[in-house]
Amino acid sequence: ITPCTTSVSNDVCNRRKCHKALRQFFDKVPAKHSYGMLFCSCRDIACTERRRQTIVPVCSYEEREKPNCLNLQDSCKTNYICRSRLADFFTNCQPESRSVSSCLKENYADCLLAYSGLIGTVMTPNYI
Repeated sequence: ITPCTTSVSNDVCNRRKCHKALRQFFDKVPAKHSYGMLFCSCRDIACTERRRQTIVPVCSYEEREKPNCLNLQDSCKTNYICRSRLADFFTNCQPESRSVSSCLKENYADCLLAYSGLIGTVMTPNYI
């Protein structure tokens, strides 16, 4: 995650390298550890801040001009990694009100994997 915390110049980080580092982190760290970081809450502010900086460092999404979600989706569709991961998310995370987990076909684990797969793309979830 180091590329996400170091600046190339005074105010700019290398977003491409940051996204790649985040993807590699979540691809290599076992789900039992990474999901805890993603979905479990912290008890103190230090833990919360450490978690936020690891999962969604400012470099991964902060831009001078804020693009709208449709622009982000269009940008994602031009990148094969992002496009593939977004397709997985749409396929595996469709809500279904008649299921126990609210996930289509009860594929909760597939949805979590698809959601975490968006981290390190222009569609990085910024929920913290």
